[in-house]
Amino acid sequence: MKKYSISMVCIGLLLFLYGTANATTWFAHPDSTLNSIQAALDSCADNDTVLVAPGFYIENITWPATQGIDLMSEYGPDTTIIDGDSAGIVITITTGVDSATVINGFTIQNGSAYAGGGIGCDSSSFGTIDSCTISGNNRDGVYCAYASSPVIHCCNISSNTGYGVRSIDPSVTVNADSNWWGDSTGPYHPSTNPSGLGDSVSDYVDFDPWLNKPRVHTE
Repeated sequence: MKKYSISMVCIGLLLFLYGTANATTWFAHPDSTLNSIQAALDSCADNDTVLVAPGFYIENITWPATQGIDLMSEYGPDTTIIDGDSAGIVITITTGVDSATVINGFTIQNGSAYAGGGIGCDSSSFGTIDSCTISGNNRDGVYCAYASSPVIHCCNISSNTGYGVRSIDPSVTVNADSNWWGDSTGPYHPSTNPSGLGDSVSDYVDFDPWLNKPRVHTE
């Protein structure tokens, strides 16, 4: 994990403006005043970015009713971990967020819930989950209830006790191709990939093609 000087830590107290005057980047750091991802998300206006420094964040996040937030780690999932502490879903999204919303570059682990585990989406045209490790959750890695169809790409999804990705709405299909499912044979599905030895997927999930080895996430 990278070392930070006092001046770098103090950056967590500031807002960084990039590009247009309408978009703000909030920097979350475990040693700053803005030391939780939830607090940073709750500070966002539409189309803001939350940039998260390396650290171990024990949180059960409820996504705000704000459009187009880009939640991204500074250095990728190997150093930036959101842990649900077996206390519920790690990230819950039920606010109808739009397709511009992004979660990028986190390890999402140790969530526990009947409908969820890692990420739980309900009534959200939710955007993109990219370059994350979704592993070690009790129940599903990603759970998609009605009117929820995130795009899930370039993630390592494995060792979840339920489905790697579960969708219950027959009217939408979750785009979950180009992911690693824990085995080179891909995810298990009883009819479309019965020989798969990776995490299971439900109906209404498009998982083909899949990665035949874990995705290596670089800075």
